[in-house]
Amino acid sequence: MLVLPLVANSETLGCLVFAKATENYYDQDDMQLAYLLSTLLATAMQNSKRFEAETRRAQQLQMLSEIGQTATSILDPEALISSVPALVRACFDYDVAKIGMLSGDKVTYSSHAQAVSGLLQIVDTELPVVVDGAAVGIVGLATYKGETVLVPDVFEDMRWADVAGSLTGPHIRSALIIPMSARDKVLGVLHFESAKVNGFDASDVSILQSLANQLGVALDNARLYQQMNELFHGYLAPQVAFTLLNDPSNARLGGQRREVTVLFADLNGFTGLSEKLAPEALLELLNACLSEATEAVLEYGGTLDKYMGDAVMALFNAPETQPDHAWRAMRAAVSIQRRLQKLTAGWQHKLIFSVGINSGEAVVGNIGSSSLRNFTAIGDTVNLAKRIQEAAAPGQVLVSQETYAMALRTAPDKASVEGEDNVTIYRVGTEPIRGRTRPAVIYEVSPYTSPLARRPTL
Repeated sequence: MLVLPLVANSETLGCLVFAKATENYYDQDDMQLAYLLSTLLATAMQNSKRFEAETRRAQQLQMLSEIGQTATSILDPEALISSVPALVRACFDYDVAKIGMLSGDKVTYSSHAQAVSGLLQIVDTELPVVVDGAAVGIVGLATYKGETVLVPDVFEDMRWADVAGSLTGPHIRSALIIPMSARDKVLGVLHFESAKVNGFDASDVSILQSLANQLGVALDNARLYQQMNELFHGYLAPQVAFTLLNDPSNARLGGQRREVTVLFADLNGFTGLSEKLAPEALLELLNACLSEATEAVLEYGGTLDKYMGDAVMALFNAPETQPDHAWRAMRAAVSIQRRLQKLTAGWQHKLIFSVGINSGEAVVGNIGSSSLRNFTAIGDTVNLAKRIQEAAAPGQVLVSQETYAMALRTAPDKASVEGEDNVTIYRVGTEPIRGRTRPAVIYEVSPYTSPLARRPTL
């Protein structure tokens, strides 16, 4: 028998064994030949291992790059963390890959943010990370101190007497916990487990730390986007907020001429109440009425331009294009009056809007200064809409001839049938408008009477 070690660069990779039934079969020449063969085999084996390692590393780096590119484009934190664990587990061949998000003194692992080998049903889990101001377990140390925790062998590492409580099962032998941070704040952890002892080599840890850094920044950006989105939608009309978030250049001062329908709704009876009610009660009533008007405008795709005390200004066909903008504005006005009638049915103090609508060209855009601006519309079309509203009695909806004609052309077919989508329209006549030399032809849209079988003609 002739046995030679397979050694390359001082590393023993295995052995080469020859066996023969004949006694004293191998001579010195055989040994030299076998030695040469073992050297060649060891070199080839080492090169093969290096090639496999480099190929695997290239795949891992490619995965890191793909996740990084994906992470920058996903603005939903839940969607982001759910896309990563399965990719990592497949690429690194770990038994467990999951992401935990820090909330207070706990880390939560959502079921969709876990990839666990051999586990048919994955459920949401929580781990305490801080008790009485002290870090708990390996996950607690990673989140509390913001340090990567590597446990090569959970049965031999005496630092972690309670490590089993942080792991998926008794078959796990090594664990790696990497904090995800942004702006010096830990947001959560990348959590990996392996059934192998020393399942995480230095190069793996380095790549996964880069991944944790990428995810930390991406999660922070996603949260900032959500906060900004909520903030914008609290102070801006949803359409305007969406336009600005999609393209911040839309915030520049200036505007463009376009056809719009402008709606003004003023709350009648509110001023008199200010003498009778406490400011807090008055504000509560005002917010309730304005909320109904706002919901009605948004219901039909309008853009809430501004609140003006106890009045509302809304735009249709800006910034979004709406071919049926006049019809939408009329429907919104009807909805405003019906909503408020229902809201105040049991109130001691009756409040109702007077509404005026006009359609035509206006300049729409950002008006103001470089430090403070407002998305609005200006022009004669806007002024006439306001004058029409001032001419409306409490509970009335008055529209210009231009709005009526546009609505007539773009109303859906079902509007000609009696039902909730129909309204009754009366021609009021030609009315003088304060501040204008020419009178205007005015129509009344009644939200309260039964729909007519057909619409009146001009």
